[in-house]
Amino acid sequence: WPRLSDVLAENSDVLAEVYALANGNGPLYPLDFSQGYHLPLPHLSTVRSMARLLQASAISRAHSGDEAGAAADLLAGVRLSSRLEEEPLIISQLVRVAIDAIMYQGVIESFPPGEIPPELLAQLSVHYEARDLPGSLTAMWQMEGNMGVEFMSGIMSGGWQSGQAQLREFFPHSQFPGGDWAATIYASPFARPWQHLDMIAFGQAMDAFEPTLAQPFYEARPIIEEIQGHIDSLPRTRAVTHGLVPAMMAIHRSMARAQTYQHLLSVGAAVETYGNNNGTYPPSLSDLQGDSSIVDPHTGAPFQYRTDGDTFQLYSVGPDLTDDGGEHDVIDGDIVWRGTRKSTGTTGLVATR
Repeated sequence: WPRLSDVLAENSDVLAEVYALANGNGPLYPLDFSQGYHLPLPHLSTVRSMARLLQASAISRAHSGDEAGAAADLLAGVRLSSRLEEEPLIISQLVRVAIDAIMYQGVIESFPPGEIPPELLAQLSVHYEARDLPGSLTAMWQMEGNMGVEFMSGIMSGGWQSGQAQLREFFPHSQFPGGDWAATIYASPFARPWQHLDMIAFGQAMDAFEPTLAQPFYEARPIIEEIQGHIDSLPRTRAVTHGLVPAMMAIHRSMARAQTYQHLLSVGAAVETYGNNNGTYPPSLSDLQGDSSIVDPHTGAPFQYRTDGDTFQLYSVGPDLTDDGGEHDVIDGDIVWRGTRKSTGTTGLVATR
């Protein structure tokens, strides 16, 4: 802890600049969308590092007893994440999800069970509710769709070598569906009919997916699976559609994970507060006071909850929809809130990054 405090003290000027960015307005970085998929985004890795700095500062301050300072760091991280909402790009929104996860973990590591400040929870709730998630996702999807069409138009209007260069730059290391030989054929003037049909298929898939962005993930999932099945059935000559759209549709799954963190934080803190006030954890989530509409974004049902009075488990079944008994997994398994044995104070299940 002393070493961490020293490092943070040495970087106090950097932390002050991060706060200034978090409290600012407008885009974090000037974006020139005319560059299409060549658009540079040097700020995203830096912003993610800023979030980790805020997380470390929050944990250090909480450890030293500065509860208010820790809460301020965590709120600054959420505000920093919210500023990326104005960047209509999938990669920017994925970084926003990553920052939300960093701040979620920061709350868990900063405050023991039952000691998350109510004021912090209330302020986090205000920030989350102020976000226009469907609006930002729709703007992002439309921008990505336009960039995809421009990318394919560039291949069609350029020469054979120019088309090959664009495909190899966008699909490095033989990642083009069918490999390098397929990319060579696809980029040729003789493949114009394929390219044209690919552009139509791309537009149709993008249009079919867009309405799902206004739906909860558990409602959108069957539609997404149907669209994916349609893409899988397309000929391999619809190569750009095969290569781009499934990866882009993964944004819905990422946003569901981000919403799961937010909901687990709200419900988990309420369970712990109930335990502190009553000496035992609630028999069921329905015994809690609060927003009864909070559900697992992956299923639309309440979170999984088990308790013996002295311990509890709280978790989402995660994107694979399989109840693994509270076994956390970063990719497909359950997404778990911490559980604590009240008699000993030892930590049991903890939701981790």
